[in-house]
Amino acid sequence: AVTTSAVPHAFGARVTRLLRVGFEVRLDATREVIGEPDETVTVQLTRREAVDLDLREGDEVYLSHAFSQVLVG
Repeated sequence: AVTTSAVPHAFGARVTRLLRVGFEVRLDATREVIGEPDETVTVQLTRREAVDLDLREGDEVYLSHAFSQVLVG
């Protein structure tokens, strides 16, 4: 799940890319990992979810594994 406010068991990340593909939006977010290279996470959203969140590159988001598929690359 993607939110714009902190929730339990979610980690913070910064939106680095939004890619609109048909009826979905792929969001890349990067989080700092102390002592390790930064980690980029790709999240697939419906266009409606993306519109409701009103995200822009550079925005801070909070990601959790609840009700979504999160891919780490």
